[in-house]
Amino acid sequence: MTAAKQAKLQVPLKDFYTTQDVAALIQVSENAVRDLAYRELDPLPFRRLFTRMRGMFIARRELAEWVDRNSRLVSEVRRAEHGA
Repeated sequence: MTAAKQAKLQVPLKDFYTTQDVAALIQVSENAVRDLAYRELDPLPFRRLFTRMRGMFIARRELAEWVDRNSRLVSEVRRAEHGA
């Protein structure tokens, strides 16, 4: 990975994140973030101000809660795979 690409992936700590920020934070594409925001079951809780069509954002707290609900600890996955 180039130094420029590594610098691009860094997201500062903020109260609210954009789709671009979330993509970098959870290491998926922006299209994947949008797909997650529009899925029927437990979508990413993005918000928009008033009736704007652009500029979705998500609160840091809500993102953390969503990630907790929609991910598993690696140790749990490994135990499940090995029948422990």
